[in-house]
Amino acid sequence: MVLSKKKFVLSIMLVIALFFSILNTSFATNTSIHKGEFTITQALIDEFINSITNQELLDNQYLSAVLNDMDDIVKDSEGISISKFKIELYEKESFANHQRANLESSALQTQYILTDEDEEQLKRVDQLALQYYNYFQENGTYPNESNDMIQPASFSDMVRILKEMGLAFTEQGLATRLAALGPVAAVDGPLPVGDFIALVGGAVIVGGFVYSYLSTATAISNNIGINEGVTYKTKATSSLSQSRTIAYPNNYKHFSAAPNTGWGGGVFVLEPIPYSMAVLRAVAELDTYNLSMNDAREVAQQASTAGTQAEHDFAHTHDANGVYKWPYNKPHWHSMKSFNVRAAGHHWYG
Repeated sequence: MVLSKKKFVLSIMLVIALFFSILNTSFATNTSIHKGEFTITQALIDEFINSITNQELLDNQYLSAVLNDMDDIVKDSEGISISKFKIELYEKESFANHQRANLESSALQTQYILTDEDEEQLKRVDQLALQYYNYFQENGTYPNESNDMIQPASFSDMVRILKEMGLAFTEQGLATRLAALGPVAAVDGPLPVGDFIALVGGAVIVGGFVYSYLSTATAISNNIGINEGVTYKTKATSSLSQSRTIAYPNNYKHFSAAPNTGWGGGVFVLEPIPYSMAVLRAVAELDTYNLSMNDAREVAQQASTAGTQAEHDFAHTHDANGVYKWPYNKPHWHSMKSFNVRAAGHHWYG
């Protein structure tokens, strides 16, 4: 599901947010298209138009008109090069309106922030979970107030991020939960708090434990279903399924994507797509996620106006005053529509 840029989101995506739709088999037919110059055919435009979601159309009021113009440009032709296609499309009034609306929407976009207090709280939970895990290995039970591991009163505080996601955990309660989940997930220690939040939030997980999680996916999902409920079991199942797609991408290097405006920032990665579809998304000023910096650059460059160079941005982790607010934002490239105007679409990687 595509995230609306105009709505607040009460979930955090720690690395990247990912919600895959079931792939249409037609996507597979385009994986052989080589990077660089290629031909835009009616069949390719039809496939691209059909890949646009209703939510994307709602979020971009002029996108429908742009898609109609894309269709008109290739209609009744045997194909047109991507270079000529861009020239014709970028001269259309619909595209000028679409570009202006995108830039205005980006300026108004609001992101929730991950505060310093949130970061410190999550660090405390991870540290406490490790203590609880080690205690359990030695004693076969978790510490309580009758033990000599009495914790400061602050550990009874609610974990704010999970509270916003509908789960009520104190720091101490979450630490116990993570210590218990570690063996279920076949990791040598407690489950990291960031991975737990990704699981119950339905987000993709990357990192050192991902293959352990994939080997125990059913056990993890079932355990979350018993302890957190069916809703979170569904999200965990989705998270692990999406993580499997990233871990084993089947030659895909590009994905449709959207920004996460929840706490900490980040990216929702949506569907695996071939290079040709990624370029068309960039041409239409829509977002992509890519497996490498070069993959992202090639997409952004191909959508840029002739004679210009795609622009690179490091991850926007700080606000204008230098305050660290969005630790999970990703570096990205922008296409250039002229020498001083860049496209609103982001082409993330990393």
